[in-house]
Amino acid sequence: MQKTKAKLPVLIISVLVIGACFLRFFQLLSTPEVSAQTIESYSKLSYLIYALIAIMLAVSLVLALKKPNACQVIRQSRVISISSLIASAGMFIDFINQSSVCFKYFSNTRYVEYAYIIPLALSGIFSLVSCFYLICISLTSRGRNFDFKKFNFLHLSIILFGVARFVKITTAIVDVRSDIDSILEFLFLIFIVFAWFGYISFIYGEGKGKSILFTLSSIMSFCVSIVFFVPYLLYAFVNFDGVINETTLSAVSYFAMGVFSISLVSENKK
Repeated sequence: MQKTKAKLPVLIISVLVIGACFLRFFQLLSTPEVSAQTIESYSKLSYLIYALIAIMLAVSLVLALKKPNACQVIRQSRVISISSLIASAGMFIDFINQSSVCFKYFSNTRYVEYAYIIPLALSGIFSLVSCFYLICISLTSRGRNFDFKKFNFLHLSIILFGVARFVKITTAIVDVRSDIDSILEFLFLIFIVFAWFGYISFIYGEGKGKSILFTLSSIMSFCVSIVFFVPYLLYAFVNFDGVINETTLSAVSYFAMGVFSISLVSENKK
């Protein structure tokens, strides 16, 4: 009975994630023509997805409060080693993605908009640094002779990546009704930055509140990354033409980071 109660929040979150993925997939299948009626229908689906994510956040908070000591320093773990390599590959894909976008921008633009290109370039640089950082984490979790606390600046790479990408998103006008990809990306970046901030803060100064922040944000970054990535994966089986672009490649990278963040929580709870 107690085990069932303990697993109930996880079950609820799983159902909510599946529901949000289904709604987003349906949106992709029925991308509307420009008309008042179809845009209104599309907007309702967007608000439903946001509502499900809000409920996920509430349930994740309950789960995080039940596991206040889930945050620990990186230790030897095969799961963390593999997931960090997956995340490293995701960050490398993001570096290639941002480099490609930069190249196309300079090739097709006569007047450079620095408010756009600087955050874009910085996010590409920090994604490459994060790639190296995650490889170091993989080596650490394999029991190699690395002191995780002495990585210094590298600890900030993921946070700086998130902040740079966050600034890039804010340079564009976003409509919460129709531009759901930008909203999901925005939410993911917030959660991954807070997750890693909580983790680093805990490492250098233990605190129960920081551990809860880490757990909550890690769970949510994983959930949002699924809602962002999986519908596009399913859509690729229906219509592969044009499905590989800047947005979908970012979704792959975010999902890889989401897998890594949730692996830290699951392994540290053991």
